[in-house]
Amino acid sequence: MLEITCPSCDRRLKLGDNLQGKQIRCPACKNVFRVQAPAADDVAEAMAEAPPPKAAPKPRPPAPKPPPLEEEEAVAAGSVPPPRRRPPAAEEEDLPVARRPRRDDDAYDARGQDSEDYRRRRRSARRAAGSLLMAFILNLIAFVVFAVMMFMGGMIVSEAGRQVGGAGREAGTLLMGAIILALVVIAILFMVPTIFIMIASSMLGSLRSKGLVITGCIMTFITSAELLIYFVLNIRNIQGVLRAIGEGMIGLAMIPALHFLTVLLAMVFGLGAGIRGLIALGNYER
Repeated sequence: MLEITCPSCDRRLKLGDNLQGKQIRCPACKNVFRVQAPAADDVAEAMAEAPPPKAAPKPRPPAPKPPPLEEEEAVAAGSVPPPRRRPPAAEEEDLPVARRPRRDDDAYDARGQDSEDYRRRRRSARRAAGSLLMAFILNLIAFVVFAVMMFMGGMIVSEAGRQVGGAGREAGTLLMGAIILALVVIAILFMVPTIFIMIASSMLGSLRSKGLVITGCIMTFITSAELLIYFVLNIRNIQGVLRAIGEGMIGLAMIPALHFLTVLLAMVFGLGAGIRGLIALGNYER
């Protein structure tokens, strides 16, 4: 590497060795001159004028660590938290032990306390749930027997109409259609409330969903009213069934008698189950 000075503007230039003896143009003043190697005296003078390099600062030694403190001194200084101390055995025995109430624990109420009154109210709620379940079963049996009776009567009349032929066949077909439509309507009006009774029985047994329990108890009153209306409208049929049993035609009157007996039981039992369910729910909520 060559270091030369422009003869026109005295600017120092650093050039490669391959430009020695060639003409170059100064980038500052645009002067053209021939590159010549500098004399040895000029190089020594330039080196003498250069400032000496600064020495790197020495690293500072690390600060010495303080001597370790004893446990009591460290606690007093606040650098170490005080250790936890277990209470004596006598104090441990006096401490109350909190018990988390379980969902199915009959001995604990909502506050986690042993309560005989709570156990009594919960037993009452479960018995009321059983009454609602029995009301649902009786309603279901009453509807199934009613549907079987209606379907069998329609089949007998329809078969008689087919044997007659003509208008009798058409009348039998229309009668079966009317029976099926009536069964669908009765299923909607009677079995939908009955399903709510079953749901209320499940909710009251597990002590959940107060709204569904109240709805199911109200549905028992509705189904009991429907059964009462049906029972009153069929008083003459009931008298005919009793007359047939008195005359010894037990086989013919067995299914109607079972039906009307189930209707009577479902009506009375459903009314009582609804009242019992509301009372048990009210006692449990106190």
